[in-house]
Amino acid sequence: MLTLSVIIPTYNRKEVLERSLSALFDQTYPKADYEIIIINDGSTDGTEKLIEKIQLDSPVALKCFKQKKQRTSSSKECRNKECKRKNTSIYW
Repeated sequence: MLTLSVIIPTYNRKEVLERSLSALFDQTYPKADYEIIIINDGSTDGTEKLIEKIQLDSPVALKCFKQKKQRTSSSKECRNKECKRKNTSIYW
C-alpha cells in the first residue's frame, strides 16, 4: 500500500533529476510503499527520454506528468491536484 508520494517538479535539469532518482531508489524505505511523481515543465534537454528509460526498470512506482513550459506555479498546481485526488498532505 502506498504511504508516501515524492513529487519532483523539473525543467531542464536532467542530470539533477537522474541523481535525485538514484538517491530515492537507494532508500531503505519499502519500495512498495512509495511512489515518485515527476512533473516535467516542458524540458528540452532530454529529460523526457531519461524519464521514459528509467520508468522501464524503476524499482518503485514512477509516474510522469508533462505540460508545456509554463515556469510558473503550474507545477505546484499539478502537484496539489494529485495530492487532493489521493487525499493526502504535502510535507516540506
